[in-house]
Amino acid sequence: MRKLLLALPLVAGASWAGTTYVSSSQTQPAYDKLLSQLNQLEPLQFVSESYNKGFMQSTAITKVRWLGDDGSEPIFRLKHVVDHSPVGVDNAGARVGANSVTTTLIIEDMNPEVAAALAGQDPITLHTRVDLSGNTFNNLELASLSANDGEKSIEFEGGNFEFITDSNGHVQGEGSTLPLQMSGSDGWELRIEESPLSLDMHYIADALYSGVVDWKLPGITASNQYMGLDISLRDLHVYSATELENNFLKSGVSLAVGHLDSPIPVNSLNWEFYMAGMPLDGMIEYQRLYRERFEQTSDNTNPEDMLGQVLETYKALLAPGFTAKNTLDVGNDGGDINTEISLSFLGDGSDSGFEYMSSVRDVLSSMAINAKVDADVQAVNMTPLAMFAYSPPASSFIINDGSKFTADLTFQDLLLYANGETHDIIEQFGLAAMLEQPLDFLGRY
Repeated sequence: MRKLLLALPLVAGASWAGTTYVSSSQTQPAYDKLLSQLNQLEPLQFVSESYNKGFMQSTAITKVRWLGDDGSEPIFRLKHVVDHSPVGVDNAGARVGANSVTTTLIIEDMNPEVAAALAGQDPITLHTRVDLSGNTFNNLELASLSANDGEKSIEFEGGNFEFITDSNGHVQGEGSTLPLQMSGSDGWELRIEESPLSLDMHYIADALYSGVVDWKLPGITASNQYMGLDISLRDLHVYSATELENNFLKSGVSLAVGHLDSPIPVNSLNWEFYMAGMPLDGMIEYQRLYRERFEQTSDNTNPEDMLGQVLETYKALLAPGFTAKNTLDVGNDGGDINTEISLSFLGDGSDSGFEYMSSVRDVLSSMAINAKVDADVQAVNMTPLAMFAYSPPASSFIINDGSKFTADLTFQDLLLYANGETHDIIEQFGLAAMLEQPLDFLGRY
């Protein structure tokens, strides 16, 4: 549902953008385009239940099901009301433009208790207005909700987001979810403060966007009065950025927690994951293959063939020069712990990087892996990591000078380069026979 909430205004804006004709015959193709683009949101499937064409107004119902579950009842349904007149009044107020579209989640499909808690409000409402230049102005409203059955209670104050989409697929928007509070008779209580979100994105293809998404969560608290447990997270920040350069994607996501107050020995945290060199055509192919695999419902697939299909799917994402890096920085009363691990796909010398691969040796030779550690000893001593850091296997590769744990390890060309020293770990651990294992055991590779 969360994925749909973000994607619906993006996809709806792009689908209705440019629909400047005051005619029901011109808006039905836009609705078909909406379904086509929403159907790229695995693992959901969007199917038209009805489209009723009118002179001044048309309506449509969209069923939403799990992908591959064609015979099931829908998870929920969306209702779209399209006003065609260039000047008029709709649920969002007076308007001047080519048309307006109101999309709502049909409340009759919801759990009766949830429907009652909404007090007659539409749970999700998306107002989309198309101006005469083909730009769309989208307002997404999340209804407030209040419920208490004596065992558990929830209070959600709602949310509001506004997005502008032009006919070239550029989307800008911002908004926020208002405070949410939940509690139960088991003593648990959760509160999430108002959380703003902004984005600036460009449509690429097949539900792919470049640009940035910036989400701030000023505070989350959780407590249990019976367990004497209190957890507080302050200044959370989720940020993602994607660029398209020469038909290759660069993408990164980060999570920062400015302050953490909990029983675990962590005061702050910063995690980042970054990828570069991913071919755009490969990502589109990956989505196509993923959808094909998801739609396969037969239980008679040979396990080797199934594993081979999975590998074939992920191969589409890789090309020589692909890199991925993961960093994690943690702070506590003892100091800082900084870790980094990266992987580079070098390929096998062919254009695809896979053509000549036939053994485990070929796979391991096609990549380089680097890991770095820079941590204060006192910070490590306060965590379960200390058991690993002081173990004999780790002490062979991690330097402890009394105040710092450091390591710089690189695995490349089947050799391990550890802190300036070279180790033949294939020979050391007797792995030579395994390297000659053909890839046939993985299925069709």
